[in-house]
Amino acid sequence: MGVLGEVLRSARVIVCVGSGGVGKTSLSAALGVAATTISRRPLVLTVDPAKRLANALGLRSFHEEEQVVTRRDLANVGADAQVDLRAAMLDTKRTFDRVIERHVGDPERRARILGNVFYRQASTALAGSQEYMAMERLYEVVAERDLETIILDTPPSAHALDFLDAPNRMEELLDSSAFRAFMVSTSTMGRLGLSAFKRPGIILRGVGKFTGSELFLGILDFLASFGDAAEGFTRRAQQVRSLLRTPEVAFVIVAGTDPASLDEALHLAERLEAERMRVGAFVINRVIAYPGGDVVPVATEVTRRIRDLPGLERYTDGEVRGAAKSVTEIARRMSKLAERDHDVVAAFARQVGARTPVVAVPRFQQEVCDLTTLCRLAKTAVAATPETGGDAA
Repeated sequence: MGVLGEVLRSARVIVCVGSGGVGKTSLSAALGVAATTISRRPLVLTVDPAKRLANALGLRSFHEEEQVVTRRDLANVGADAQVDLRAAMLDTKRTFDRVIERHVGDPERRARILGNVFYRQASTALAGSQEYMAMERLYEVVAERDLETIILDTPPSAHALDFLDAPNRMEELLDSSAFRAFMVSTSTMGRLGLSAFKRPGIILRGVGKFTGSELFLGILDFLASFGDAAEGFTRRAQQVRSLLRTPEVAFVIVAGTDPASLDEALHLAERLEAERMRVGAFVINRVIAYPGGDVVPVATEVTRRIRDLPGLERYTDGEVRGAAKSVTEIARRMSKLAERDHDVVAAFARQVGARTPVVAVPRFQQEVCDLTTLCRLAKTAVAATPETGGDAA
């Protein structure tokens, strides 16, 4: 196996990160397939996956409950699977509910939080909630499940650092002096104090102009009930950060060949290294791979094959040569694009140097939309060797 194969063997947890649209979800699933071929029982945790990826795994849809792609299913499409593949989708609301249930001991207070209007909205819409709950779900699986490989596909954020910062932001919020002061005041106020806000008054009318009186009361009620959970959230954020710094976790940074995603990949690597987190590999995904070189032999071969096609007697020699010329021009343009991608990968590998391996995964002619193509991606990805940044292709 190549670089990613070694990452699979050496890490129990693999976190795929990168900017949106670079193929993190497909690569995460492919690494899950690859793990089955080395007898490492995998679970792929994905976030808001495309419907076609569920189809690629042979599933109708994704759910939070684990679904199984059997080793027989994988063997039927040519994968040498030794174990089953499990896959599940992050459900932000249900994960948030479990956190509340875990950290709020009083049943009455727990029921008030879970039934609170503000909580029901905030648990899915609050900025950073999806990223934080992805980390929470990862920690749950690591702590509670006997799995040899856990692959996390991170949320499709505009900035990959949103995911990495989620535990820090939660801890900073709950530890802030303003939040703690507000928590103390609402807890001291209690239900009697909250009922006072329901009386018509200047404060409630003023706040209502901006938030609506019911939402404002819901926020106050939520904070008054949240005290027990705040400490648990802070503690779990610290546990998650400690987990991500262990040798059993490796980050795979996925990028495209465009400058923006490559710059973000470097920025993310610097941040991970500063946080003492292990970067297992850079993956430059969907690289155009083409033999390149002299396209004259391509034109000759295309012309020969076109002439051999049945029913061509109704076309003139000029039309056949025109078709061959068009295909040759396409081949020439693809060769130029392939040269550009090769240069981009080589330059990136030189920039990174020897500290972290860089691998290139080629663009397939068809999207990853079935199990056969996913298995092909898995074989290609884990066989990729490090790019040296030299002149060799």
